[in-house]
Amino acid sequence: MQVFNLFFKLLRDSKFSFILNLAILIFVTIITNPQSNSNLDEDFSIKQSNLAIFNYDKEDPISQDLIDYLQEKAEVTYVNDSDEAIADAFYNEKISYALTIPEGFGASMIDAETQPISLEKQVIKSEMDEINMDIIINSYLTNLDLLATSLPEKPNDTDLQTLTEQVRSSLEESEITVIPSMPRKNQSKLLTFGVFFIPFISYTLISTCITGFGTGILSMRHPEIVKRDRLSIMTEGKRWRQTLLACIVFSWIFWLLLILIACAFYGPSTLFSQKGILLIIASLINLLGIQSLSYFLVTLAPNKGMVNFLSTFVSILIAFSSGSFIDLNIIAKPLKTIASIATPIWNVYTNEILLYKDQWSYQDWQQIATYSGIQLLIAGAYFALSLVIQQYRHRHNIFLSHRPS
Repeated sequence: MQVFNLFFKLLRDSKFSFILNLAILIFVTIITNPQSNSNLDEDFSIKQSNLAIFNYDKEDPISQDLIDYLQEKAEVTYVNDSDEAIADAFYNEKISYALTIPEGFGASMIDAETQPISLEKQVIKSEMDEINMDIIINSYLTNLDLLATSLPEKPNDTDLQTLTEQVRSSLEESEITVIPSMPRKNQSKLLTFGVFFIPFISYTLISTCITGFGTGILSMRHPEIVKRDRLSIMTEGKRWRQTLLACIVFSWIFWLLLILIACAFYGPSTLFSQKGILLIIASLINLLGIQSLSYFLVTLAPNKGMVNFLSTFVSILIAFSSGSFIDLNIIAKPLKTIASIATPIWNVYTNEILLYKDQWSYQDWQQIATYSGIQLLIAGAYFALSLVIQQYRHRHNIFLSHRPS
């Protein structure tokens, strides 16, 4: 394991860069860690959705009672009824759900001969709020539909008031008590781990792997080292395998160090929860792609200056274009296309499914498998390209060394 051991000795030259990357990661982890936020309570409390209601059925008692009920179950925020104002409210996170009650909605709900008019909703990237509000609204409408069958053919105001009271009574009897699966602080830690830490380590790993691989591989291209290896019994294939193994072992050790840092900040209960384990597995698959991309770029790099440039430029480019630093929804499509040639963006897509759903359907698992498969294909492609380039260089060097002068 001569080349393998030499690789790790050469890494000492880049220890400052590794320490700097770890320091940046730890700093970001500290400022995003929910434990440092004094506003978080140990006790679990259900966060109400921020709701905007646009009522075009103003005179109807059924519609008004629905609004009154929703005001008890959500934080209702006033928003001007215009596309621009609604878009601004969603963007500024003032609301997470917008409900429109069309004209004639209430009357259609109690008229057996009329097709009920559907409510209209708008939701932007808030799956949990959407599920929560859909359950609340559908519960009200289901109870209303069942109890409205007892109304006379032409109900008066008293009949309608009695109906709404019965609906409320029925909802109170059937109300579901929410039992949290983990304390609120642990949920917040899990979200912070998945939303901030896991994406950020993609940046850290890319920068560290390119620097580390480059330090070892370029140093071993030194003419004296190459000459020594050629005079020994070591074949080019054995040299390549030991170099690749050293790169893989180095990146795995560094990744394990990052996971230990996460464990120190977020706790074992977060990392070894069901979602935490799945996020770690997804990060490991992402690591395979980062290894291969870094190895490929270092194979192409002619000197250490280019390695340093690639370490900085590629890590920042991929971090900003893949959703590691900023929300994917505000990233331009051309940037996402560029990012799709590396694995971090596919890891972000996977994490969104794992984090924002409590139960995963068969389609969700299919999507996760697709994203994981794409990452494995990317990893295999870059390793294969690196091998082809190295084989070409080896044959070219042999040709030059045997060419008559």
